[in-house]
Amino acid sequence: MLWNLVQEIEIDRLRSDRAMSDGAHEARASAARADVDALYARFDKMVLVLDACWELLSERAGVTEADLLAKIAEIDVRDGTADGRKLMRPRKCSKCNAAVANNRATCAFCGHAEPGHSGIDSI
Repeated sequence: MLWNLVQEIEIDRLRSDRAMSDGAHEARASAARADVDALYARFDKMVLVLDACWELLSERAGVTEADLLAKIAEIDVRDGTADGRKLMRPRKCSKCNAAVANNRATCAFCGHAEPGHSGIDSI
């Protein structure tokens, strides 16, 4: 009888641990869904900005699609690899020379304001 009681307590503890684990997994999944939604929103905004830029360039400056494709290829290889992506390297703090993440406006080490995002980078 004592053994059965010990087993019942252990089973209850394991069920409780599983319930807490399931809750933690659900919270992580919910946070991941929110991150994906934010990325989709940012992507949609970037597409809108790029469409506007392209229309302005082609209408006002006479830039052709061939010009655009050549510039894309030129920018693509600037990071050393022609892979269809733009590598965002960290900037250097102008005060302490530490690396400043692209999503920060200040240096994490010395607090110095590090502006430098272009209009599109800040979207």
